[in-house]
Amino acid sequence: MSKIELLAKIELLNKYEAMMEEIKAEADSIRNSIKAEMEAREVEELIAGQYIVRYTSVLSNRFDSTAFKKVITVRIPSSFILGLAESFVKKEISLAELILMLQTTSKY
Repeated sequence: MSKIELLAKIELLNKYEAMMEEIKAEADSIRNSIKAEMEAREVEELIAGQYIVRYTSVLSNRFDSTAFKKVITVRIPSSFILGLAESFVKKEISLAELILMLQTTSKY
C-alpha cells in the first residue's frame, strides 16, 4: 500500500469515526426523548405500532465496599470487613449482627 493510499484510508477512517460519534449522539438524544415521554406519561412500558418500549428503574442490592471502608475508621483487617459485608449482602447476617461484630472487633 502506497503512502497516498494509506493517507486516504486514514482520512476515511477519521471521517467514519466522526460520523459514528454524531450518529451515537443523535441516537442518545432520541432515546432520551422517548424516556422523557414515558416519564411524562408515568408509564414503564409503551406500545408504539409493532414496538414495545420498556424503561424501568432497577434497584441494585450490590454492596458498596468503598463507601463502607470510608465509614469504618478503626483498624480491622480488610479481609474481615469484606467477609462481613459479603455475609450481610447475601443476607446470612442482619445489619444489627454486622454492627455488633464490628463494634466487638474494634475494641481490640
